[in-house]
Amino acid sequence: MLHIDLQNKWVAKAHREHLKYVYCRIRKKLTGETCGDSACGVCAQPSHIIKGLPHSLDAVLTDRNTLETLIGGSPDDLQNLNELIWFEMIPDFNWDEYNLYLPVRDKELKKLSDDQQYLVYKYDRFYRIQLRIIDYDTWFQNKDNEPRYDAYRLAVNLDRRTCTYCNRIWTTTIKNRHNKKVMRANYDHWFPQTKFPLLALSFCNLIPSCTVCNSSVKNDTNYSLATHMHPYVDMDALSRFQYSYDFFRSTNTYQIKIKSGFGDTKAARTYRDMKLQDIYDAHHAELIDMINIREAYSDKYIERMMLNFKDAGLTYEEVYKMAFGVEYLEDHYFKKPLSKFKKDILTELKLAR
Repeated sequence: MLHIDLQNKWVAKAHREHLKYVYCRIRKKLTGETCGDSACGVCAQPSHIIKGLPHSLDAVLTDRNTLETLIGGSPDDLQNLNELIWFEMIPDFNWDEYNLYLPVRDKELKKLSDDQQYLVYKYDRFYRIQLRIIDYDTWFQNKDNEPRYDAYRLAVNLDRRTCTYCNRIWTTTIKNRHNKKVMRANYDHWFPQTKFPLLALSFCNLIPSCTVCNSSVKNDTNYSLATHMHPYVDMDALSRFQYSYDFFRSTNTYQIKIKSGFGDTKAARTYRDMKLQDIYDAHHAELIDMINIREAYSDKYIERMMLNFKDAGLTYEEVYKMAFGVEYLEDHYFKKPLSKFKKDILTELKLAR
């Protein structure tokens, strides 16, 4: 998992723009008010005011500080605010009941038991209202390709070129010469959208990721900040594990593995649940290439290359990138796939310092 630093100037800029436009969108849907900026592409778009909101929910979300926290707050803030809002709407809200409601929410009432029907009557109205307010699937995904702030714009602003979770797959944002969408990062909802619909547009809940990690691995799995690392929270995420490998002489085979610090159950559980060891064990070809370089050139490979290009005045970092096709600096791992994996293996082989 790669850390996303909110203090980074580009990430901070993306955060500010997301807060501005998502705030305008939700505020307009709740009150009909615009920000007054004639250039605001969000306020210029037509939007229907949501009527019939529970007074408790309306009062909370039309408070500027609360709405800004919902959009731009830290993961801890989001978790606490989500719970507060549920209890505002339903004073006897119960998480166990709510978790029983979620699997049956889209089923026909007549096919449900009396207890299940009770849960639908208790929770469904408030759940659906949250979906209408946030409107992630149609507004933010921008399926009509309207020229305004949307998921593509956030992807451009963040410029995360590889998956935050696995750092294996490109997630570059691309449009063609006619400005039509081609590809961008998926957004994993760290707090799953199905369980936390109110957090579906929260900046720190939109994790740029690949399709494999978003849909096949994590999907709607519910993680806890107490038990799993979060890209916006755990600044030391990369240093809390290393890629390594075992060689089995009897079968002449390799196994790629992940090592975490002794007693670091949070890191170990995160990488286990993200199935990173299983996923990376498919990268034997890259592992063998690095081992072959080590055997052919000893641990002086980069130094020899620097000598060969001494007139070019290349730095160690530049030669490393030329030699292995990945980033050397940890802060730049997000720019090229496999950067963390290769750096760990190359360091173990003493091919990198």
